[in-house]
Amino acid sequence: MKEIKFYRLPNGKEPVKDWLLNLDKSLRVKVIRRIERIYDDNFGDFKQIESNLYELRFTLGKGYRIYYTIQNDVLVLLLNAGDKSKQSKDIELAKTYLKNIKDNKND
Repeated sequence: MKEIKFYRLPNGKEPVKDWLLNLDKSLRVKVIRRIERIYDDNFGDFKQIESNLYELRFTLGKGYRIYYTIQNDVLVLLLNAGDKSKQSKDIELAKTYLKNIKDNKND
């Protein structure tokens, strides 16, 4: 079983959690069910963006995406989320969050 965590900003906010809370309840339930399938190594429709950055792709809503990384083959860290309309900005932000994680591990 994998461990799933939400990336936390220095101010305590969790971008993916905040995004989820702003979804319509029926969409939120479907997205959460999809996240829960990761525990069984069932990522469904995903794409590798860079060596350690991936996106979960959803066909519901506006083409939702959740950006994540996998660390130590156990931890799935949900970095950022959004929809197809702002995908390139969301990917850049996820890359920034991933860089922050790497930089902090070197402290």
